[in-house]
Amino acid sequence: MINQEKVKAVMELHREGVQDTKIAKLLNIDRKTVSNIISRDGNCEQKTREDKLELDDELIRKIFNKCAGYGERTHEELGKMGIKIGYSTLMRKLRELGLKGSKKSFATSVPDEAGEEFQHDLSPYKLDIGGVRTTLQASSLHYRYSKINYLQFYPSFNRFKMKCFFYQAIKHFGYVPKKCIVDNTSLVIDRGSGKNAVFNREMIDFAKGLQFEWYAHEINHSDRKAGVERSFWTIETNFFPGREFTSLEDINRQALTWCEYRSKKMNKQKIIPFDRFEHEKNYMSPMPPYVMAPYQQLSRVIDQEGYILLGTNLYWVGLQRNMEVTVLEFLDHLKIYHKRKIVSEYPLPPYGTRQKKFRPKGMNIPYRPKKTTVPPNEEEHELRKDPLVNEYLSLVLLPLGPQSKYQFIRQLYHLYKNLTPLLFKQVIERALQYKVSKKSTLERIAVYLMNKDEVVIDDFNLPPDGEEILYGKEPDFTNYNYDDSQKNLE
Repeated sequence: MINQEKVKAVMELHREGVQDTKIAKLLNIDRKTVSNIISRDGNCEQKTREDKLELDDELIRKIFNKCAGYGERTHEELGKMGIKIGYSTLMRKLRELGLKGSKKSFATSVPDEAGEEFQHDLSPYKLDIGGVRTTLQASSLHYRYSKINYLQFYPSFNRFKMKCFFYQAIKHFGYVPKKCIVDNTSLVIDRGSGKNAVFNREMIDFAKGLQFEWYAHEINHSDRKAGVERSFWTIETNFFPGREFTSLEDINRQALTWCEYRSKKMNKQKIIPFDRFEHEKNYMSPMPPYVMAPYQQLSRVIDQEGYILLGTNLYWVGLQRNMEVTVLEFLDHLKIYHKRKIVSEYPLPPYGTRQKKFRPKGMNIPYRPKKTTVPPNEEEHELRKDPLVNEYLSLVLLPLGPQSKYQFIRQLYHLYKNLTPLLFKQVIERALQYKVSKKSTLERIAVYLMNKDEVVIDDFNLPPDGEEILYGKEPDFTNYNYDDSQKNLE
C-alpha cells in the first residue's frame, strides 16, 4: 500500500493541474495508482495484511517429511487434502518453520565502469569438426564496460593454454582492464574461494606482467560475471547454428571473425561495443611491449637418427645421438636449444597431426634403411637333419613368434657347435622329455650330465685295455740330486 505522504502529494499536484502520467513519473508510482487515488479523492485507508488461512504447523511438518523435503510435492499433497494455499506462501511458511533455507542472495549489482574489469569463463561443447564428433573447450573473455568478446576453442585446457589465451586476447585488443573476474577454478586458485581465495604464484606473476589482477566471485554467484555467462548463450544460438567447421584452426578463425562482427553491431542495450571500446581505451593500460609469449620448457634426448619426440611427432635436430636439448613450446611454434644456443625452430602442425617427421626445408637427410632381421635358415636346416632335434624344434618353436624363433634357433645352434655330438644328443633328449625351451636351462643340463659321469666317451681315441695311459714323459730330476751336485762342486 502507498503511504499517506504520497497520497497528499498526488492530490496537491492534481489540484495544480498536473497530468496523471507526469505525477506518476515524479513520485515514482504506477499511473493506475495515481488515477485510483484521484478517483477516491485521496481517501485511501491503510489495511494490514491478514492471513486468509490458518495453517497447522504440525500438519505441514508431517507432509513435508513425507514428501522427502520437496516443497513442490508438499504443495501438491496439501492441495489433494483440500488446503488451498499459494506456493510462495507455503515456501515462506516452510522457511519460518526452519524446514527450508533462506532465499538465495544474489551478488551485489556492480556498476559498469570504464577500464575496471573483464571476465573469463569456460564451457565444453561437442561439435562436428571435419565430420568427427569432438569435445572442445570454449574459452571466452568479456570486457564488461564495452561488451566486446574474444572467443577461442581448445581440445584441452590447462594452465599453459589459459596463459596463451589471455596473451593472445590482450594482444588482439591492445588494452587490458584493472582486474579479471573468474570462477573458483584450480587453474588460477590454489586454495580457498571467493574473497578468501589464494591465487597461484605463477598466475599472479603472469597477470602482473600484463598489468591486471585476479578476482574470484563467491561460490554459486556466477551472476557476478553475468556478461561472459550470457556470451555462451549467444554462442549457442548465433555462432553454432548454420556453420560448418573443417578443423580446429577453421573454427578458431570463424570465432575471431564472428567476435569482430558482433563488436560492430548494435546490441539490445543500444550499444555498439566497438565504439564504446574506443572510449574505454582511455581508462585501460596498454599491453606492455616487453611481455614475451607464454611457453613451457621441456627436456628431450636426440635419438639415433637425429630427431626428438614431442607428443607423437618427430622433429629433426641434427646433433649427435643421446645429446640432451631444451625445447620451448609456444602455442603455435617451438624452439630447440642446446647449451643456450638455438639450433632449430618449427611451427607446430595442425591439430590431429600424428606420427609425422619434420625437418628444415631444403635439407636432405641421408637414407637410413630400416633394420631387417635375416632368418637363420641355414642353421635351422643343419639342426633338423637329426630327427630327435627336428622333433624338439617342432615342439619348442610352435608357440613362439618370428623374432623369438630366430633367437632360439641361433642359441641352440651355438650350443650345438660347443658340445660334443653325443653330449648334445643327451641334452636334447632330456630337454624333449621335460619340454625345456631356455638356453640357460639347456646349459645347466649339460653341466649336470658331465658332473654325473653320464656321458659316454667311447668315441674318443683311447688306448687298448690294460695299457697305462701316460699324459707326458716322466721328468729327469738327476740334476737336482744333492750328492751329485756336491761332487760337481768339488
